Amino acid sequence: MKAMLLAAGEGTRFRPHTSKVPKPALPLLNVPLGFYSFDFLKNAGVTSLVVNTYHLPEQIKSIYTTQSFFPVTITEEKDHILGSGGGLGYAKAHFDGEEDFFHLNADEVIITRNEKLFDDLKKVHLKEKPICTLMVTNHPEVGTKFGGVWVDVKGQVIGFGKVRPTEAVHGFHYLGVQILNRKIFDFIPDGVESNILYDAVMGAINQGHRVQVHNVECGWAETGNLHDYMEATKNILRNLADQNPEYQLLKDFLKKVDPQSQLIKRDGALVWAHAQADLSRVQIKNFAVIGRGSKLSDCEIEASVIAEAQEISNQKILNQFIL
Repeated sequence: MKAMLLAAGEGTRFRPHTSKVPKPALPLLNVPLGFYSFDFLKNAGVTSLVVNTYHLPEQIKSIYTTQSFFPVTITEEKDHILGSGGGLGYAKAHFDGEEDFFHLNADEVIITRNEKLFDDLKKVHLKEKPICTLMVTNHPEVGTKFGGVWVDVKGQVIGFGKVRPTEAVHGFHYLGVQILNRKIFDFIPDGVESNILYDAVMGAINQGHRVQVHNVECGWAETGNLHDYMEATKNILRNLADQNPEYQLLKDFLKKVDPQSQLIKRDGALVWAHAQADLSRVQIKNFAVIGRGSKLSDCEIEASVIAEAQEISNQKILNQFIL
């Protein structure tokens, strides 16, 4: 089975950082955000990836073509961004012979004990054979802060968004991961921007196709903007330090992908640092993440993330993400 990772977005809520580095290439604990679904996909039997690009495409190509988990095909949307639906339609030829496939956001960071999370989704989809199966979870802010995946009394999806349809009995939070049957291509117009849920999946629902949810219990790291990203970083570090079993899979993944980074407790602060980072004469408060090859001297750092290959001296760094 193949998977499509959506990596073409401009990351507008994370500017100005995403004006320099595309969202999937941003480091979370020194690992690109675009890698965090890899173990789940591997455990679900995915053998190759299709990754779309538009914004800063060379950086997306670089991170995906140099990783060792999967062979990758890159599709570049050159003239204009095609969206989650149009991007899939543009990549249609790469799914020839695939009856069903994964379709997911490239920057999802899911926290769970279940290493078979995506495999369970696949099994449900292949058993029930709908046109689409969405991975969802319960969340109290569905319909207010978040748009919902709304289901009827039979558990079938009838709509999306913050407005609750009249026939809906419950709303779920969509986790950015789904499995689609290739019939979905009938609902994606060629060469125009479209949304996979609001346009293609709703189009299928309106034509009588069945769309279902797979409800799971899990957490996730919200990284849509700088504030949420920093809060997610702090929260992950605290849970790793507390050896929270919910974070064991994440810990194992980080060790596999970047074995030279580790958690250090330093004067009450939590520091995630690469072994090749130079922290001489540095004071750290609260938390910090330091990337490979960064050299810091005579600095005071608090609640900040410093990416790889940065050289900084004689500065106070507070609540910053330095790329």
